[in-house]
Amino acid sequence: MPVDRRRATRSPPRSQPDDGTDPPGGTARAAAIAILGRRDYTATELQDKLTERGFPADEIASAIARLADEQLVDDRRLATAFIRTSLGVKGRGRYRIERELIARGVERALIHELVTSLAPADESAAIARVVARKRLPPN
Repeated sequence: MPVDRRRATRSPPRSQPDDGTDPPGGTARAAAIAILGRRDYTATELQDKLTERGFPADEIASAIARLADEQLVDDRRLATAFIRTSLGVKGRGRYRIERELIARGVERALIHELVTSLAPADESAAIARVVARKRLPPN
C-alpha cells in the first residue's frame, strides 16, 4: 500500500493554540525576549507589555535589568535609530521626534542630548523633502 507523504511530513497538532500569550509558568525574561524578537522596544514599553501579561513587578524589573546588561534593551540605540529614520526617511522635525520619544518612555535628558546633536541642515533638508513631496509652492 503506498504511503501518503503529505500526512507523514505534517507536524502533529499543537496541544495549545499559539495566541501570543505566555504559557503558565513562563518567565518574564522569556516573554521579553519573544517580544523583542519582533522589534526593539524601550525599557518602559517592554515593562508595560510584561505588566499587561500579568508578570510580577519585581520579576519584570529583574528581567529588564538583565536584558539591559546584555544590551538587548538599549534606549540610546533605539532612540538613535528612531531619530535617524524619523528625520531621514519620514521627514519629521525635531519637536515631533522629541514628542514621539517621550511617548515611548525615553528619558528626557537622553532625548535632549541626541536631538541637540542634530545638525540644523539635516532638519532643513528633511523639511525641504516634505515640502517637495507635498508640492507646496516655495516662499
